[in-house]
Amino acid sequence: MEDEQLAQDMVQDSFVNYWNKRDELAPDINAKAYLFTSVRNKSLEFLRREKMKESHEENITHLETLRHDDDIEAEAEKYVRLERIYAAIKTLPTKCQEVFSLSKINGLSYQEIAEYKGISIKTVENQIVRALKILREKLNK
Repeated sequence: MEDEQLAQDMVQDSFVNYWNKRDELAPDINAKAYLFTSVRNKSLEFLRREKMKESHEENITHLETLRHDDDIEAEAEKYVRLERIYAAIKTLPTKCQEVFSLSKINGLSYQEIAEYKGISIKTVENQIVRALKILREKLNK
């Protein structure tokens, strides 16, 4: 029942997103294909987030069971690095952050991002380059 509700929410979110972006989208866009891709991407994003949650929970469980100080230190440093990266990603400009997250965190291709966001592949590439430049600057301080 919970899965069915989640699926309905994803479909509804896709319709709302399409409706809100209807003026920005190309007039000849195939609405059915756009909505299908949107729902597919939302589903993949949800699954990736769930997988990431499980991975974090496993890592925390693993960290709790470690007995050696060196192992704990190494794990703690890994988490500190990850937190710095996530914090830096959150400081990116909104569009840049969205495109970067869809690509690097959710694993979508540039083509999929372009279709989902209703932008050109070149714009996706430019946003990724911009994000990487900003992140390098922030993380190398």
